[in-house]
Amino acid sequence: MKWDNDDVMDIFNNLLSGFETLFAPFTLLMCALGGLLGTLIGVLPGLGATSALAILLPLTTQMNAIDSIILLCGVFMGTFYGSSTTSILLNTPGQPASVPVTRDGYSLARIGKAGTALVICGVASFIGGTMAIIVLTFFAPALAQVAIHVGPPEYFAILVAALMLVLSLAGKSMSKAFITALVGFVIYLIGMDPVSGLPRLTFGFDFLLGGINFIPVLIGLYAISEILINFTDNRGGVLYQKVGKLYPTWKELRRIVLPATRGGLIGTGIGVVPGGSAAAAAFVGYEVEQRVAKDKSMFGKGETRGIASSESANNAATGGAMIPLFTLGIPADPAIAVLLGALIIQGATPGPTFFSDHSELAWGIIASLYVANVILLILNVPLVGMWASIIKVPYPVLASIVLVVCTIGSYAVRNSMIDVISMLIFGVLGYAMRKIEFPMEPLVLTLILAPIINPAFIQSLAMSNGDPSIFVTRPFALLFFVIAAALLFFSLRSRKRQRLVSQIEEH
Repeated sequence: MKWDNDDVMDIFNNLLSGFETLFAPFTLLMCALGGLLGTLIGVLPGLGATSALAILLPLTTQMNAIDSIILLCGVFMGTFYGSSTTSILLNTPGQPASVPVTRDGYSLARIGKAGTALVICGVASFIGGTMAIIVLTFFAPALAQVAIHVGPPEYFAILVAALMLVLSLAGKSMSKAFITALVGFVIYLIGMDPVSGLPRLTFGFDFLLGGINFIPVLIGLYAISEILINFTDNRGGVLYQKVGKLYPTWKELRRIVLPATRGGLIGTGIGVVPGGSAAAAAFVGYEVEQRVAKDKSMFGKGETRGIASSESANNAATGGAMIPLFTLGIPADPAIAVLLGALIIQGATPGPTFFSDHSELAWGIIASLYVANVILLILNVPLVGMWASIIKVPYPVLASIVLVVCTIGSYAVRNSMIDVISMLIFGVLGYAMRKIEFPMEPLVLTLILAPIINPAFIQSLAMSNGDPSIFVTRPFALLFFVIAAALLFFSLRSRKRQRLVSQIEEH
C-alpha cells in the first residue's frame, strides 16, 4: 500500500478524534482506573491478565462500549506492568511473560536493589509499549484496508490457521490440545441452533436452551482454578524481599535505553503475528540481548539489560497483538480472546471493517493505550514501595475477596444461579486440567472463536450453493489452509523428535 500525505493526515485526524473521545471525564477515569486495577492485580501473586479480565468482564456489560473496553484495555496493560513485582520480590512470576525477569530481578533484590529493578521494569515497559502503540496507530488501519477485501472463505481459513497455530503452541501434547479444543466446541454447541432454531445438546433441560455463557467458563477456568491450585499446593509462603534502594542512577537508566528499544522492536514484531505471545516475546528479547552483549558475565546474576529487554518485549507484544485483533478478529492469547469476547458482547466484532464500522471506538481505544501507558509509568515508578507492600496481603484474605467478586460477576451475567454453578464446575475442571497438564488455551479460544468461525463457514457455503470446493479454489483461502496444515505437520514432527530425544537421554 502506498502512503501519501492525505493518509498520514487522516490517521492524525482520527487519532485526535480518539483523544477527544477519551478525554470525556468518565472515560478518562475508566482508563486510569483500569491501569490502577491492572497493576494491583498484576502485583498480587497468582492473578494474571486473563483471570483479571475474566473477573471484570461481567461487570462491564452494564457499561457502554467505549468505557468498558477502555477499562479492560487498561487492566490488560496494567497486569503486565505489575506482574514483574512478584517476579523480582518473590521470585514468583505473575504470568509466563514475567519469567525472564526472575533471572536477574530476584538477584538484584537479594542484594538490596529491588527498587532499582522495579523502576527499570517500569521504564522499559513504557518504552516497549509506546513503540507498539505507534506501530498499531499507523499499521492497523492500512492492514484493515487490505483485509476489507477478504471474503467469508478467506476469513474462515485465516481463523482456522490461527486456531491451528494456538494448538501447535499449546503444551507438550498435540492430542491433549485437540481434546480441549473439541471440548470448547462442544460447549459452544449447547443451546439453540442459530440457523434452524432447534435445541442442541440440551438433553431435555430447559435451562440449557440459552447455552453456556463463556464468561462464567472463563472465570471458572482461570480465577477459581487458580484459587484451588494455590490452596492445595500451599503456595504463597515465599520469602519477601525488601525494596531497598529505590531509584536507579542516570547511568543505569541510559544503559537500558538501547536494550529496551531492541526489546520493543522484537515484541512488536512477535505480537503482530497472529498467535504470537507476550511470553514468547519476553524470552526472545532476553536471549537476543544476551547474545548481542559483549560482556555476558552478569546475565542471570543481576543484569539490568536482560530485565529491560524482556520487559520491553512483553509489553510491546501486548500492543502488537491488538493489530491482528482489530483487523482480522484473531486473538493472540487467552487474555486477548477475553477482549475479543468483550467487543462481541458490545456489538463491535473486530474484523476488516472494524475501523470503518466502529471508528469512534477503535480510535478511542488506541488513544487510551497512549494515555494508559503514561498513567502506568506514573503509577509504577514513584509508587514502587506501595506496590511492593501489597504483596504481604495474606493469601486467604485475597482469595476470599476474589471468590466473592467472581460469584457476583458470574451471577450478574444473566441474573442466574446457573451461571454461578457453571463457574464452579469449570473451576473444578480447570483445576483438574492443570493437574493433569491439559492446556486450557485451546478450549478458551475455540469457545470464543467458534461463534465467528461458524457464520463464516455457513456464509462461504451459501456463496457456493453448498460446494465446499470454494475453500480451495480461492487462492488466499487455500494459502491459509496450507499454512494450517504446515503448522500441524511441523508441530507433530517437532513433538515426535522431542520424544525420541527424551528416550535416548533416558537410555
